[in-house]
This record gives sequence, structure tokens and C-alpha cells, in this order.
Amino acid sequence: MALAGTIAGTGMIGLSVAWSWWFYLPVFTWCALGLGLGWTFASVATQQVVPPARAGEASGVVLTALVTLGAIGLAAVGRRPSPRSPPRPARKTPTTSSCA
Repeated sequence: MALAGTIAGTGMIGLSVAWSWWFYLPVFTWCALGLGLGWTFASVATQQVVPPARAGEASGVVLTALVTLGAIGLAAVGRRPSPRSPPRPARKTPTTSSCA
């Protein structure tokens, strides 16, 4: 598990500094390898500690936890503006007009 986290973490750091598609593609692949290993290790570890009759339930719990935590992480990271994000245009305030 630590290996999978290290691989995924270094890949995510690499993604944050990717400047070109030819650098982005292998770094993204490296990150996907780490996340795939983590997903696999979590599923295998869960299946080893539950009785075979409850393996489906355990698999569902692991899948739900991984997807939910991934969505929360994505929402947290997506909310933060990137240094490469273009500046937001100034908001125009609505003018009040009198209708008679």
C-alpha cells in the first residue's frame, strides 16, 4: 500500500508541474499505475479478511469508499484556483433603472 501511495503521490506532484503533453502523458500513466495498485491492494486486503459469503458486500463497501473519497478529493482540488488559471473578468454590477 505504501508503494502504491508513493507512486501515485509522485505522479500527482509531476502532474502539477507538467508543462507539455509529452511530459504529461508518461506522468499521468505513472500516476494511474499507483492509483490502480492502491485500488487493487485495497480490494485484495478486504477480500482476505471477510468470509467468502460476505465478499460481495465487502467489495461494495470498498468501491463506495474509494469512489466517494475520490470525488471529495477531486472537488477539493478543483475548487482551488490554479496559478495557470486565467484571471476572472470583473463582475459588472447591475444598474438600477427607474421604470415609471
